[in-house]
Amino acid sequence: MIASCLNYLKDFLDSKREIYEPLISAKTGEKSILMLAYYRNNLTHVLINEAEIACSLLGFSLDKDSNQGSSIESLWRKTQFLKNVLSDEFVVRDTMRSQEDFVKIIGFMESRDFLKVNNGMVKVDSQNEKQSLG
Repeated sequence: MIASCLNYLKDFLDSKREIYEPLISAKTGEKSILMLAYYRNNLTHVLINEAEIACSLLGFSLDKDSNQGSSIESLWRKTQFLKNVLSDEFVVRDTMRSQEDFVKIIGFMESRDFLKVNNGMVKVDSQNEKQSLG
């Protein structure tokens, strides 16, 4: 999905070592900024739940080297904290209202190989992470 989005917006982006920046020049700057702002606003609403979960999992890990992950209950609390912090910045329809919704999103993320759930512990699939980086 991300590759499709980047391909669609390639005329508005500049890429250096897989770091993307808005392509701004005197002639096309306004158009690029408007297009990227338009799609950013739409994509944020589509990916906000997964982004909050991923940021909570990776950002609040106390011991990143142990790779034990986080329990589903702990990750739920961390994600709710992050959602509360971001509530002043983002006005989105909350589709993750309950822990049941949260578990469904975790299941979806696991089915797409973003996360791995084992014995109630959620973690980033390190094998998948290495493949995507290398």
